Amino acid sequence: MLESLVDGVPFLELVHRAEPMLLSCTCGIDDCWALTAHTTVTDTTVTWSGFRNNSRDWNYDSLGVLAFPRPQYEQSLHAALDALPASRS
Repeated sequence: MLESLVDGVPFLELVHRAEPMLLSCTCGIDDCWALTAHTTVTDTTVTWSGFRNNSRDWNYDSLGVLAFPRPQYEQSLHAALDALPASRS
């Protein structure tokens, strides 16, 4: 369920941070090659913009702004959380 904790943090709080980590390095260290984006959440939409890499000053402008209907976005997050091993959800 979306109210579950991931590493002690409420799941929706984790994914609705202003600049969540979208992708990370396979090493598992959050500060290693993370791709982040500015995230704006409204009652109806979730928008990602301002993509950046925390290790390099690369230009991600070609990604533009990605907008998602909030109900479908949260449904997808729910499915991803349900797919985590039981020890993480």
